[in-house]
Amino acid sequence: MFHLSPNHHYYVFFFESSKIKSLSAIPKLFDVRSDFKIIPIGKNKNLEFCHLQLELNKVYGSESVLQLNMSQTKKDGPFYWYDFYIGKIDISDKRYFFICYPYNKLGKFLENSFHAKSVQTTFYKPELEKVLDYMRSRNTKGLSKIEKQGFIADITRYSAEVKENDNTANRVNIIGENPLKSKTFDILNSADGITVETVSLKLRCKQLEIGEVELSFDRLGNYRFWLRRNSQNANVPVIPYAFKFLMEIAPLKATNFISSNTLLENE
Repeated sequence: MFHLSPNHHYYVFFFESSKIKSLSAIPKLFDVRSDFKIIPIGKNKNLEFCHLQLELNKVYGSESVLQLNMSQTKKDGPFYWYDFYIGKIDISDKRYFFICYPYNKLGKFLENSFHAKSVQTTFYKPELEKVLDYMRSRNTKGLSKIEKQGFIADITRYSAEVKENDNTANRVNIIGENPLKSKTFDILNSADGITVETVSLKLRCKQLEIGEVELSFDRLGNYRFWLRRNSQNANVPVIPYAFKFLMEIAPLKATNFISSNTLLENE
């Protein structure tokens, strides 16, 4: 198996389903030609993830980019190969899964594939203000359980919509090592005559001896990260730790759908 989409943004969704018990069950949900490989990380089986490739007859991203992924085995095409990464997350007696996919439009394809197989799923989305509350007060409240076990998380990007009294709105981004401690953040959240609504956050996540990933998420419930060339084994295994962190500090909201819109494209 070779990787078709190095250096690419990947969207992610987290879900659970009573009909899915293992990673190997997920590729069976798709009635298309596929190839997949389970990739263990070290000796810990709980960190394994799956690299999945699906051959689809639709353009979900840039057609010029996808020309490199065009399948040569179908005559009634064009067909294209798409890369996905799939993992599982065990928390107490519950098992969750995640799927990483290179284009936002593929989210609905995945959701529709679940429905076609009558697989009911629950998706988990973040509540930004709760995450902000924790990140702003964690030094006074103390670290979460997962942080005490070697997980490190810092916000490196804060994006908000600022509305003035005349209803004009502007997008404001604060980027840096600690945007929430910046004077700009304080001014935005204390100024009279404006309202500030968080649009998205970027969380730099590190797990000792595993790797790191910068996970962005918006108020619509989308997640996204940048996958560097040949960095799957350092990026993807950190995603379960990020999920556990978010579930611990600001329990994620359960929904029954994936958003077809995203506020992360202009990051």
